[in-house]
Amino acid sequence: MAKGAKVMFNRCKDQLRDVQNQYIRKVKNKEGQVSEDLVFNIQLRVSLSFLYFM
Repeated sequence: MAKGAKVMFNRCKDQLRDVQNQYIRKVKNKEGQVSEDLVFNIQLRVSLSFLYFM
């Protein structure tokens, strides 16, 4: 049972990482349209949100 839980946890972690990377890519694509500070702050917020769930 513990092994199954660990597998599910790792899958969930991978899915969260995929979502995080997806949003960071979207933000980086907008780099010329918005300020660098805003891009940095959004990336930081997304990363911190990811860490909160881990």
